[in-house]
Amino acid sequence: MIRLSNIASMVLVVLGFGQQAVAQGFVSNCTWKTARMSGSFLGMYCHNDNWAHFSYGWTWFNTAYCLINNGGYLAPYN
Repeated sequence: MIRLSNIASMVLVVLGFGQQAVAQGFVSNCTWKTARMSGSFLGMYCHNDNWAHFSYGWTWFNTAYCLINNGGYLAPYN
């Protein structure tokens, strides 16, 4: 059985591989240590766009549009 934190880590790894050529990818803007899965939604704290007042905002990312459950493992979906 995969623990919730392992699933969140796998989602972030998959998202990170898709952003290798991008300077500011999805994972680089968010803190994965606080990530939580709720159904198909991945929630985490991400930087806001106001760099003068640096802070984080809670963000939900719907993984149903890019990941599928393939025999209990998360897999990319085209």
